[in-house]
Amino acid sequence: MKTVSQSTCVASSRACFDPQSGPARRLGGTQWKAGLLSALLCVGVAGQASATLIASFDFEAPDYTTGALDGQQGWTGGATQPQVVSGGHSYASGTVAHDGGSQHVSTNSTTPGRIELPTSVAVGETVYFSTLHRTSSNQFTWFALSDGGNTNFNDSYGFVYSGGFQARARLGSSNTTDSTGVALVTSDYTGHSSGGTTFLFVGKIEYGVAGDGGSVDRLSIQVNPDSTDEPATWQAFVEVASRSEPGALTHLLFRQGDGGTREFDDIRIGSTYDAVVIPEPSTLVLLGVVGVAGLIGFKRRKS
Repeated sequence: MKTVSQSTCVASSRACFDPQSGPARRLGGTQWKAGLLSALLCVGVAGQASATLIASFDFEAPDYTTGALDGQQGWTGGATQPQVVSGGHSYASGTVAHDGGSQHVSTNSTTPGRIELPTSVAVGETVYFSTLHRTSSNQFTWFALSDGGNTNFNDSYGFVYSGGFQARARLGSSNTTDSTGVALVTSDYTGHSSGGTTFLFVGKIEYGVAGDGGSVDRLSIQVNPDSTDEPATWQAFVEVASRSEPGALTHLLFRQGDGGTREFDDIRIGSTYDAVVIPEPSTLVLLGVVGVAGLIGFKRRKS
């Protein structure tokens, strides 16, 4: 598990642009040229670092070893499932690119993989999440943030695939779903073993927003985004009357329910959209070019 605090991100930005040591002070020609590449990289990284990442799970060595996920980095699960296995997943479309590395987590069990988040998400806070996902069948998949109860995913918000896509809120033991938003082609939703497609699921949980009938809690889902800009209209959403359940979101859970294998990789949870949707490298370079252009203009004005 990797975590990034907001203070760390701010500190990183300061390191890039500290007026005592950064490119804001006057530099000689040689010094200035030597600093251009550093500034280019720094501006791009600082822009991404401004996003607040609560937690990420890449299942990569040396933090994770192949074998049962249970007991690794705080995860619980069955004795043999879920498992960390070789082979990473990736997704790229438009300006979005997620690289899952060389390992992912796989499960063919109804016993959920479960982990407590390093920082809980209080009621009233907006939270985003994303995951790369593949499946070997068109059957039941659950992926959710929960208040800690893991009995049939009670008190959670997440996405379900069960012969059709759903955004789902499970409050107590009652399900509220919206299956009208995203039409995934069943034949495309095939598994890793048959060379199927990797999907990128992105979710957003909001509390106390205006909806039909007054104040509601809303779960929105986007499948396969092609832009690092948050969509004005999400593909699917489900709304429930504002209430005390779920409470603070403290855990991440996933499982399968009807046979087959489910695979997850590069799981991210954050307080902003750009914390969980990653730009392709050229996008970061472009940010750096724009930043450096501004720095050069500043240097000329100061000369």
